[in-house]
Amino acid sequence: LSLFLALGKRRHELLSVKDVKDGRKVLQQYSVEFINQMMSIVTSAIIMCYSMFTMTSDDKKMVLTIPLVIYGMFYYLYIVRVKVSGGAPEEALYKEKPILLTVVLYVAYIILIRNI
Repeated sequence: LSLFLALGKRRHELLSVKDVKDGRKVLQQYSVEFINQMMSIVTSAIIMCYSMFTMTSDDKKMVLTIPLVIYGMFYYLYIVRVKVSGGAPEEALYKEKPILLTVVLYVAYIILIRNI
């Protein structure tokens, strides 16, 4: 997940500089297309790993959280690619109501299944 967020930040930084030479030197080694491709790979890996984690969990009800995780990942991709944001992922948590709602529902569900 940290790699996913870092790629979003790097993409935002790359798009926010007018000329790559004006930004940090490391930006010269990246392109938006490459970062988009890496984000797609990392998104798939996160969803697969989380799904396997829930399926091997002691509590099989955790599988029901997979759609929330997928929605959260896809919505953040929307923020990064369509809204051209993502420079501050922590801001998305409280500024983007769908992300906040997804996190609240996830936490509420975890509390609910742990107490049943």
